[in-house]
Amino acid sequence: MNFPRAAGVLLHPTFLPGANGIGELGVRAHRFPDTLAKTRVNISQMLPLGPTGYGDSPCQVFSAFAGNPLLIAVTEADPTDESQSSTGKRLADHSIDGFITPEIEELRARWGYPGMCILQFAFGTDAGASAFRPHTFPRHAVVSTGAYDNDTVMGWWQSAGDGDSTRSAQDVAAEKQFAMRYLDATDRKMHWAMIRAAMASACDTAIVPMQDLLGQGSEARMNLRGRVSGN
Repeated sequence: MNFPRAAGVLLHPTFLPGANGIGELGVRAHRFPDTLAKTRVNISQMLPLGPTGYGDSPCQVFSAFAGNPLLIAVTEADPTDESQSSTGKRLADHSIDGFITPEIEELRARWGYPGMCILQFAFGTDAGASAFRPHTFPRHAVVSTGAYDNDTVMGWWQSAGDGDSTRSAQDVAAEKQFAMRYLDATDRKMHWAMIRAAMASACDTAIVPMQDLLGQGSEARMNLRGRVSGN
């Protein structure tokens, strides 16, 4: 399954402006993909829209079929409207302790689904870091500066490693030096260096979270994995 080369933006509707504290599936949610289309951005990606469960994570919902009532644009709701859903073959990456198993890799390859390349994972000291460096990316893959449940690029970049990270201060310093050399980047605009690397890679699809386009820090992070509440 091959895809034409394309780029997109990841933005959950709750991040849009809204009259009731969060964004909703109203006029602004309709305008956003239209705006992307005008700029020749092909993909608008969002996270699940189901009713969130314990911990308020958008990817841990009570139902895969129900919608979150908090996303209803109250002034636009049509009580006569009925939505229909269809089922089909779906493949999701399953992991054990955060790692994709060889069985899942084989299943994904069999069905022709693309893998995911996260640039933030490329510059650390763990054994799998080299697989996330752009010069190793396959064509049939999706590259992103970050995922929904890790920090924004600038939040990651500004981390000191003293209580706000699982990395030590020495690890953080080494990671930053390597990233700047690899990306030929300056300290101030790392988010643009990462976006440039994603767009220039061999991957046929590149997705950038809106928070990274705006250069926002940890305050704009979408989700904290394993946190009991407040996501």
